[in-house]
Amino acid sequence: MKFVSCRNTDIKDVFMLAPQVKDFEWVKKEVSGRAKFENRFLRIKDKINSMQFRDNLQGVYGFVDEKVFERNKKLLMILK
Repeated sequence: MKFVSCRNTDIKDVFMLAPQVKDFEWVKKEVSGRAKFENRFLRIKDKINSMQFRDNLQGVYGFVDEKVFERNKKLLMILK
């Protein structure tokens, strides 16, 4: 549901929860049934690729290791 609402705080949560997702196709199907998936995905993609996203993320979640950050970013890109 955080993917559907797509507020700034939801995007941070989606980013940090990405490693817990077992079935990305299921997520895509569920989001598509409630909203335009492409719009939501592009919003998330733009946000996580912005220069200040990592700094904002660390403000909420504390220090985020570079490897963890890149792993989570790659996991979300699976949804393309």
